Amino acid sequence: MLYTPDEVETAIEFLKHKAIRGAALLTPYMELWDHLQWPPPDLVASGDPGFANRFMEAILKECVTQNLPPLTSLVVRSDDHYPGMGYFKANGVQDPRTATGAARDKALMHWSQDHVKVEQWGRAQRRKARRAA
Repeated sequence: MLYTPDEVETAIEFLKHKAIRGAALLTPYMELWDHLQWPPPDLVASGDPGFANRFMEAILKECVTQNLPPLTSLVVRSDDHYPGMGYFKANGVQDPRTATGAARDKALMHWSQDHVKVEQWGRAQRRKARRAA
């Protein structure tokens, strides 16, 4: 399965909206896939196991380009509420599902810090909107 630049941008707008609304809560892949009107992630993965990883990496790269926080930190698997392995790989840390000890702690700390960046960005956007109103 291939994705388009428009789909990357649609995903970013969806995640930005959640952060700005103050709903920077964990978002299951399924919710994002539904928003994009794609088949469920497990069906996509059966045909192309690396698809979700590549898509999340494209979102992360575009977040950097647009000077946005790492919105991919909001997207998680439904089974364990962690991002998929692609999130951790794109950020240069081990997947906490397979890492142990300090490596696991480092991965979870990185994810936590990214999530805080998104929450702070969302609060700043809400303040900016209130001042403009």
